[in-house]
Amino acid sequence: MELTQVFNQVQNALNINEDIFLFVLIFILLFLVIFAILKRVLFPEKQNHAIALIVSGTISLLSVAYLSQSQLLIIIRSYNLMAFFILFVFPFVLMVVLTHMLMFPPLFRRLMLLGYGVIFLFFIPDVSSFSGGMMALVIMAILGAIIFDGSIHNSIGRGRRH
Repeated sequence: MELTQVFNQVQNALNINEDIFLFVLIFILLFLVIFAILKRVLFPEKQNHAIALIVSGTISLLSVAYLSQSQLLIIIRSYNLMAFFILFVFPFVLMVVLTHMLMFPPLFRRLMLLGYGVIFLFFIPDVSSFSGGMMALVIMAILGAIIFDGSIHNSIGRGRRH
């Protein structure tokens, strides 16, 4: 079961609007982050945790109460972009650098890149949530890394010698 399906089931079970559900999730996220910061920085003593709870709840509530629809959309898009970087960019860069640093043969490096592209494009369950532009970037990055494999290998090799 995908996380989206879980959120939809919770939303339907509670019978709340999608926007309200997003506001509640953002409130929880803000509350937890602010509470953790307050607890460590301003109120490290155990007896002041109630104050940290009240302050973080108030700040989170005021922050979420004045969010507009456009601001909510910006927050959602930024999390989509972060998910894209975590799912694609970080593993892709790590794989490219490691295959070159470990001195794998060129054919093996290119096959790994091609295999990564196939896995990403066909086996990631909800690739449709990425926009067409992001998918085009994935394809261009993989093809670019395959085409410029020798140049990447030479530049990484020069960096290791110095």
